[in-house]
Amino acid sequence: MRRLGRALGMLTVCSVLGCGASGGPCSLTDAGSPLFQCAGSTPETLTDLWNTVLRDAGVGGCAVAGCHLPRPAGTSPTDYSTIAATALNVGLASQYGHGLKVVDPNNLANSTLWLKVLGGSPTYQSLDCTGVGPLMPSGAAGPMNAAALAKIKGWICAGAPAQ
Repeated sequence: MRRLGRALGMLTVCSVLGCGASGGPCSLTDAGSPLFQCAGSTPETLTDLWNTVLRDAGVGGCAVAGCHLPRPAGTSPTDYSTIAATALNVGLASQYGHGLKVVDPNNLANSTLWLKVLGGSPTYQSLDCTGVGPLMPSGAAGPMNAAALAKIKGWICAGAPAQ
């Protein structure tokens, strides 16, 4: 009976946190990391984010020219070719499914943009352990610099405003 209670308790924890095969959280996404908390972030506008990080000439941002050009919705890679195209990604269902959004306003752990710029999968996954593909920008040796990450986080945490 005690074993059944423990199993049910673990099932409850896993349904809330998401668990991998080991019975623990599958990634840092669901471990309460400050990376997924909006408190203390500086609000950013989309215009500033796009001009300083997302466009190819961004500081510490997207490094591969021409990668995020116009494509049909839901195809990869996501279109960040203009400010207007980037705004259309807000609330858009992610190609990875499982309720993930390309950008989920005020929800870093559910935004594939954030998960991918932090490091991609397997380290960063959805709360139910769905992978989100590799680190972005493509071919980078590590995550974007702290200033670029802070701008992306600030924009998502500000509700991902369209301007």
